[in-house]
Amino acid sequence: DIFFFFFSEGYVKAGGFLSKDNFGAEFVDCTNYGNFTADETTAGSYINYGGFIADCEANTTSEDYYIHFTNCNNYGNVNFNGNQADAARIGGLIATIKNTALTTCTNCHNYGALNFNGKCGGYVYMGGLIASLGITTNSPVFKDCTNNGTITVSESASLGAESDFGGL
Repeated sequence: DIFFFFFSEGYVKAGGFLSKDNFGAEFVDCTNYGNFTADETTAGSYINYGGFIADCEANTTSEDYYIHFTNCNNYGNVNFNGNQADAARIGGLIATIKNTALTTCTNCHNYGALNFNGKCGGYVYMGGLIASLGITTNSPVFKDCTNNGTITVSESASLGAESDFGGL
């Protein structure tokens, strides 16, 4: 399990397999059971968490930099309890895909629960498969993928001006 009790200004990127990939990777028949908990965040902190990977970003269209997931599963739960984060992206499989990274997920599934119990002054994006898709020249491909986990925002949570939630 990954547990952050306190962290200050800056980016925190955590993933069940990788925190960030700029150079391409292939994952076949992989499973994440690790849980992620963030408590006591401070102003200026940005949280990215994905059951597989937090951040997929490659500034090239070369196939050598593509990221592929095949027959992978996430069972890890996410609990965000931070009290002052500026932004949070929480995805069952991937937190963020941006720039020109082509990402494919085939027969991949999220079974982990995504729970937001904290306070965030900026945006909160949560998705069963992916939380945020930025500008990219190669659209990600999800084939035969499902989200079986729950997405929960507690009644006491405080969200910023922009918050988006999606099952996939």
